[in-house]
Amino acid sequence: PATRGPQIHGDRTSFDLGRPLALGGDSPARRTLSDWLGPVNVRLARARLYGYELRDVAAVLAASDRHWQVDLTGPQAAGRVTVPFDLKSGAPVVLDMQRLHLASGEAATPTRAEPADPRRMPALTVSAEEFVWQGRRFGRVRAEIVREPQGLRMQKFTAHSPALDIAGTG
Repeated sequence: PATRGPQIHGDRTSFDLGRPLALGGDSPARRTLSDWLGPVNVRLARARLYGYELRDVAAVLAASDRHWQVDLTGPQAAGRVTVPFDLKSGAPVVLDMQRLHLASGEAATPTRAEPADPRRMPALTVSAEEFVWQGRRFGRVRAEIVREPQGLRMQKFTAHSPALDIAGTG
């Protein structure tokens, strides 16, 4: 076959992206998901990551030589997310989105999972033409968030809409 590993297609009720990918972990490198998983094309009723939730999203995931490429389509998200295989390398997760509407997920049944630790999260580069956070419309957003030993730091942030202009560095 032209692709390695099992291929996954279909519908799922919900999926928590933080658990299987173990984003930004500091443990020694082991065999990664990209070593054995083939292409994925699914529709998710709810996709969760670090407390945020996207509803009714189609996700097409494919591996390249150095990263995962995830194309998202749905009412809250449209665009591409690029996730490096080796998040410890310092390379950022890149969100290149036409639309990104983030809202807190529904309260879930309490689990024994630890809360997200910013020291273990990856760097991010975000570009969104239509960014909405918790119902607040920011318009076009650009952000560079770097990973440091103490956690994450917003290096650069801009937002532009007819109602506001925000620019900051840190």
